[in-house]
Amino acid sequence: MDDPRRPQPPLARRPEDLSRWLAAEPARASLVTFLGRWAEPVYLVGGSVRDALLGRDTMDLDFAVEGSAMALARALSDRVGGALVPLDPERDVARVVVGRGERAEHWDLAGLRAPTLEEDLRARDLTINAIALALWPPHSLVDPTGGRVDLGRGLLRAASGGAFRDDPVRVVRLARFRGELRLPVQPATRRLAIEAAPGLAGASAERLRDELFAILRLDRSASALGYLHRLGGLALTLGLERPADAALELGLTRLKALEECLPLGRSSELDAVLWQLRDDWGRGLAGGRARWQSVKLAAILGGMTQQSAAAACLALRLSTAEVRWVRGAVAGAQALSAGLECIGDLALYRYYRRFGEAGVDGAALALTGDGAARASEALMAWYRRPAEVVDPPRLVDGRDVMRVLGADSGPAVGRALEAIREAQVARQVVSRDEALRWLERLGDDKDSLR
Repeated sequence: MDDPRRPQPPLARRPEDLSRWLAAEPARASLVTFLGRWAEPVYLVGGSVRDALLGRDTMDLDFAVEGSAMALARALSDRVGGALVPLDPERDVARVVVGRGERAEHWDLAGLRAPTLEEDLRARDLTINAIALALWPPHSLVDPTGGRVDLGRGLLRAASGGAFRDDPVRVVRLARFRGELRLPVQPATRRLAIEAAPGLAGASAERLRDELFAILRLDRSASALGYLHRLGGLALTLGLERPADAALELGLTRLKALEECLPLGRSSELDAVLWQLRDDWGRGLAGGRARWQSVKLAAILGGMTQQSAAAACLALRLSTAEVRWVRGAVAGAQALSAGLECIGDLALYRYYRRFGEAGVDGAALALTGDGAARASEALMAWYRRPAEVVDPPRLVDGRDVMRVLGADSGPAVGRALEAIREAQVARQVVSRDEALRWLERLGDDKDSLR
């Protein structure tokens, strides 16, 4: 049996404690009362029950309905004034969202996917996710696969022999739960996952992306992704057609180093910059996915060619902004590690002109490799000297260039403006008057603008 290196504490709650837990929070108690009186039986299911037993409280709850989940979701959204989101109308899955932003609560409701609740639970991925709690007194547990016992033992076990074969994306979920809960996987379950991993090649790209980014949300995602790699599923999750073991192993090593080394503790000033960087990483890029997750993906792909990294992003159906960001971070890190950039302020300026803000994340990735010194310079320039190095103030504009040079608008004007900004970074120009005189001298050498 594998060991994720964390002892499993005893369950925080016993089954008989769950009634008190349901009533402990007023909003949850009101919700449970409403659902418990619905015409068809409603159950709290899956991860919600698992987390309640573990003492991991959340108001994002999952429910199974012996009837129309969509009808219940409409009634619930009307009652609480929430937003109704049809997640999968064909499979009778809906969400009710209450509140906004980070404080929003999500209540997911789904009709049974089998004739009975027990059959529905047996068809799920892991035993610890195959537990249901009745929403009417005495709030009894329905646990046909022994999930509560496995949870108490600290064990991840497949709910059935066909759990992964029926849905290969569950192989990625297994790696996520192992990393998130720090629980070992039963050997027989590991074998089932390895056997099913080739099926990831035909899985939905969107589902693979969402499961991958759920792993990338973890503090120690390198461990979970390393386990997925050992199952034979990481390359297929990334949409890589050809074997890429060496590149992936290098990427996982870099990801682990990235997660473990920030802040680095090398200097108080650099540490302060790195804390600022981590704050920036919390910003969203697209689809509710944070920049930090894209940085981690770039670390994994950093051992590949830029073309392969871009192909993986496209295979995952990432947004255009995310693809550009990951490509920029990968290319920036490779440039810094190769020693081709960032020797002096002018090179730093050109580095950020080439990679933009994604170059900041490229520098963060390069901190863990051969380009650490240059990467530190790049980060310090972005956060401590932006007006000097990254984006110096514009002393002249295009009209000034056309007037002084007698030129029409066109590429030559842009090249002249860029030449002036480089002169600013090199301290050759510090004022508007000097910039205009510099332009006049530039006009004497027309070939420099071609």
